[in-house]
Amino acid sequence: MPLIGFLSSWLANPNDLFAQLWAPEYEDFELIELAGPDFFSDTERYATDLAFDHRGNLLVATQGGFVFYMLRNGSIASDPDTGEAVPFLDLTDEVTFEGQGGLLSIALHPDYPDQPYVYLYYTVDPTDNDVEDGLHRFTRLTRYRADPATDHRTADLASRTVLLGETWGSGAVAHSWFHPNAALAFGADGSLLVSTGDSDNFGATFDACYDNIEPGRIPAEQNIGQLRSQFLRSYNGKVIRIDPLTGQGYSTNPFFTGNPDDIESKVWASGLRNPFRMTIRPGTGDPDPALARPGALYIGNVGPNSWESVYVSREGGENFGWPYWVAHIEFDPDADPLVKLDPDRTFGDVPRPGPEQVTLPVFAMHRRNLSIDEPVFPPGVTEPSELPYWNRCMIGGAFYEGTTYPGDLTGHYFFGDCIFNHLFAAQFDDEDNVLKIKAIGGRLRSFSQDFNLVAIKADPFSGDLFFSFKRGIYRLGSALFSNQIQSSRWLLHD
Repeated sequence: MPLIGFLSSWLANPNDLFAQLWAPEYEDFELIELAGPDFFSDTERYATDLAFDHRGNLLVATQGGFVFYMLRNGSIASDPDTGEAVPFLDLTDEVTFEGQGGLLSIALHPDYPDQPYVYLYYTVDPTDNDVEDGLHRFTRLTRYRADPATDHRTADLASRTVLLGETWGSGAVAHSWFHPNAALAFGADGSLLVSTGDSDNFGATFDACYDNIEPGRIPAEQNIGQLRSQFLRSYNGKVIRIDPLTGQGYSTNPFFTGNPDDIESKVWASGLRNPFRMTIRPGTGDPDPALARPGALYIGNVGPNSWESVYVSREGGENFGWPYWVAHIEFDPDADPLVKLDPDRTFGDVPRPGPEQVTLPVFAMHRRNLSIDEPVFPPGVTEPSELPYWNRCMIGGAFYEGTTYPGDLTGHYFFGDCIFNHLFAAQFDDEDNVLKIKAIGGRLRSFSQDFNLVAIKADPFSGDLFFSFKRGIYRLGSALFSNQIQSSRWLLHD
């Protein structure tokens, strides 16, 4: 459909247009609200991520720096006298949340509560001018203990440990409003995987991406814009693999230098633009960290004005190509208007990777061009469904391992779209090759853009999927299986 025709149809009747674009295979799903916009009411309280504790209750992170303790029924821990919500942790004096920054990720140690550690990844502005300036900030990864004295419902503030980003230069650059900190995930081997974006200005050409950061705040060699994604002495545009207790890189990491504190020693994969969400495929990896097998890491990578991609890191050391490649396409420096590379400029040890060095996505979906109707796959991959697919902002998701949904969805990778709140389920073979992508319908598609899907997590007890929209926390249910929702598996753990 030409763009003018698309806009005309959109303005005339957007619901009819989406009905033409989407023919979901599953229409019986619905989102069940746990806590909605009455609580997650403004930017400081916009929900960004969630994690399940040992009782199946939730810790919910918000963009402005709050963490709230939520029962499975959506009740927020509160003061019994005033009824006011009592945060598990309040980092609002530390977190800066302009643009796409803020407290975006939360994870619990896999041996929680025996190891009662909570990990948080966010942007900070430590300048002393009392001005929250999105152009002068960096990322910080901290760890807190859940306090057993409060039944693990609040954090022990004295337990605070900074693993990354204590000061300028020791965290990732977050100089722009876009693509700063991203996701946290634990590998099957207990390692902590941390993803970070390139901290590039949205839509800027390559030559415009050099940083306007005061001298001395970051190493000069990192002042290379998008090319930080290719530069191993920068956290940006990477997935790193670290020891969750020390913050150091493992000696089994692919670029280990001999010093576990070096950035290179922590890098697991590179060449990413905005790896906003990621997850380990269940049943993959090995529990021994010495074997460097955290599992198949599925990475949802938000693209520029073209392609949204899902990558898989299997062995570590992968280079996914950005900014020289987007999805399966190598940019032509003379033809592409979005990423203009200057072939006459030299960048020291930041070489342009060739086709043999780039790991292609397992699939990609076009962002805007509706004439490109199907996902694009690397050569040799079986082409799946003929449904029309497009995606504006990839929210890499979670694997469904439960029994509540239709049985043919077990083992599928659920992912979505932050802008239009579309939802998909992808089927993969044992080698992580995509076999089919299925569109999921129901109430999710009727949510307004004001909600914005930002995270999908699987409940470790039921396997059901929980969604973090910026205006609420919801559980994905199915009308066909409503009776099971009331079963003993859904008794609240308090």
